[in-house]
Amino acid sequence: MRKKSFRYSAYILVIVSAIFFGGRSFLYYTLEEEAIATRPNGSETPEQFGAPSEQFVFESHGRTLHASVVHAEEADSTTPAVLLYHGRRETISRWAEVQALLYQHGITSMVFDYSGFGNSSGEPSIENLHNDGIAAWQHFVEHVARSGQPKIALGHSLGTGILMSGVDQLNPSPSLVVLSAPWSTARSAVIHLGMAPEEIYYLLPDVWNNVEAAKNARNMEIPLLVVHGTEDRIVPIEMGREVAAAGEGQFIPLEGYGHREIARRPTTELWSPVLEAIQAHRN
Repeated sequence: MRKKSFRYSAYILVIVSAIFFGGRSFLYYTLEEEAIATRPNGSETPEQFGAPSEQFVFESHGRTLHASVVHAEEADSTTPAVLLYHGRRETISRWAEVQALLYQHGITSMVFDYSGFGNSSGEPSIENLHNDGIAAWQHFVEHVARSGQPKIALGHSLGTGILMSGVDQLNPSPSLVVLSAPWSTARSAVIHLGMAPEEIYYLLPDVWNNVEAAKNARNMEIPLLVVHGTEDRIVPIEMGREVAAAGEGQFIPLEGYGHREIARRPTTELWSPVLEAIQAHRN
């Protein structure tokens, strides 16, 4: 009798486990599908905005990623170099004008498309994007930024999660991390945007947790700057404040700006807090 009872209990445990972990897997892929949105690359290049660029590809775990680099004029070991992690529904073409703006201020920059974004190959999965962020930094420090140059990582929106998920694996560590419109956690973001009901918050996988990642960056003594538009209707400004506080970083509200202007309408005025922080890290 005891054997039967034990057997039934084991069956129930297996069934419950299958439902639980199957549900978790389903929610993982649901979050992945909702949080990641790709698009084809556009026609814009930095040349159209007055900056010479090089379009190239590099490898990430067998996938081919497309990128754009703009070198500052007369760059030397004091010239800051910035790796840009773009947002959801964006590609390297969307950041062409930003690269031109950085060029005008004597800053080298590289932006790349994650797996499945633009012309990059592969599936745009959470795991692939995480690995892409690390591979891009490795290529950046080995082939773009010269030895001794201040190496800065800047992420916007979705790019903040990709950057910060691997921040403790970036070697060498960034001289400065800049986050634009970061969410606190990916699951908080999808709940806020109505992509999933609040009741399943704790069932959603805790990936791209910028609050915990900011604490890691703080422990690694990586300086952190967070900028966030006061009129952001996609990622609440309170999330940006929370991330900055977790990393004991500087928080600067961008008065009157929404979520997308930093990439779509870049001006020196809008970018001034970021430009000042970058220039402050000149060797």
